Amino acid sequence: MRRCVTAGSTAFAACRPNRSGRYSYEQRPRELTAPYAGMLARNAAARKFFLAQIPSYRRAATWWVLSARLEATRLKRAQMLVQLWAKARLIPAFIRRRP
Repeated sequence: MRRCVTAGSTAFAACRPNRSGRYSYEQRPRELTAPYAGMLARNAAARKFFLAQIPSYRRAATWWVLSARLEATRLKRAQMLVQLWAKARLIPAFIRRRP
């Protein structure tokens, strides 16, 4: 049982590595950058809670902080995250509400 037909294998082999990473979702940072990572590192409870979360939540939370246009907003979001995670709580906007 083959998973890919010949045309698919040929197209995959022709992929050029310099063409990957062009879209915005591929360029998102995976980790918090310097000032925000330091805030998380200083709070052991928040860091432990953050590292216990699934990778998709960590990526979304990281992007939520880093995607803000203003530095003041990024700092505010990072502080809010550290406070929530220290209490072992998720970001309210990321919690799925049941109907």
